[in-house]
Amino acid sequence: MTDVSVKRVKTTAQFNDAIDDYVVEGYKLKSRGNGVAVLSKAGSYGGILGHLLVFVFFGWWTVLIANLLYAGYRYFSESKEVRLKLEGKE
Repeated sequence: MTDVSVKRVKTTAQFNDAIDDYVVEGYKLKSRGNGVAVLSKAGSYGGILGHLLVFVFFGWWTVLIANLLYAGYRYFSESKEVRLKLEGKE
């Protein structure tokens, strides 16, 4: 359930600036090719309150397996991917 978005830029300078901006925001550069770059950012494992509620309602009888499932769900459902595409070449 990765959230994928595409951003188009017109110049090489904008392309490089956009990559730098996403890296500063915490994205990791997965690949970079001829006018295309793919960056991804992993999700969180959920907050303390969410894990506490899962533990209260399910954790005590599932031996914390419910908390592991909740953490995995939050991690994969909140992950993001950005694809940068250079439309015009200088």
